[in-house]
Amino acid sequence: MRYFFIWIILFPLAVSCQENEVDLQGTWHYERRSRPEMGFTMSIDGVDVTDELNDETGDGDGMDHFYLVFDGQGQLIEYKVGIGFRSNYKIADNLIYSNDNPLYEIVTFRDSLMVIKQPDEVDTATYEKVETDLSHLEIIN
Repeated sequence: MRYFFIWIILFPLAVSCQENEVDLQGTWHYERRSRPEMGFTMSIDGVDVTDELNDETGDGDGMDHFYLVFDGQGQLIEYKVGIGFRSNYKIADNLIYSNDNPLYEIVTFRDSLMVIKQPDEVDTATYEKVETDLSHLEIIN
């Protein structure tokens, strides 16, 4: 009987300590209203490309679009203002590491929805899993 009580006490603890497998493979999209008042600019070879690349869909919707593309071999392409940045990634302790540095903390994860934030930050971003063609966007590294 004593072992039964020990089992009842330890079983929930053992189940709660199991790590959930997170499958990030695929393309994730986040959008936010453009905020030119924030003063963000980006230039390549001395040319300001922020306005021309920010709305990469060309539909003039006034939104900034961000994409995270995870493949099954540990490669991540992070698209910001229409430009892709490639890196290696891994996941440990609800953190997404890019080139061995913590990039994002996973706050919530479901099959088609992921809420992330930068480590030591409060603001979150909600990404939705999407099927989209990003081949028209440039990858600079």
